[in-house]
Amino acid sequence: MGPGPARPGRGVYGQLAKLCLDALVQRDVADLVRARVFSWSETILQAFWVVGGTMGILIPLEPTLGFSVVTVVVVLAVLVAVRSRRTRPRPPAPAV
Repeated sequence: MGPGPARPGRGVYGQLAKLCLDALVQRDVADLVRARVFSWSETILQAFWVVGGTMGILIPLEPTLGFSVVTVVVVLAVLVAVRSRRTRPRPPAPAV
């Protein structure tokens, strides 16, 4: 995709998503663990930037093969996310 109005928008949307995540952490996470959650989320985001860049370099330019690789990676990520949501018990809500 060449330069144009859509290209700068990607960075803006990424930054808005990060700001939304930070706002959710500030609103929903207890004070005692907030710094840990911020550092964890930032580490995960940076790691996925690296993974995404690496995939962009390593995936072949053959469309069928490239889309197949990306599909497998996305399906695996969704399965890991679903499994992690099911296996971790939720802590009880603090009394107000």
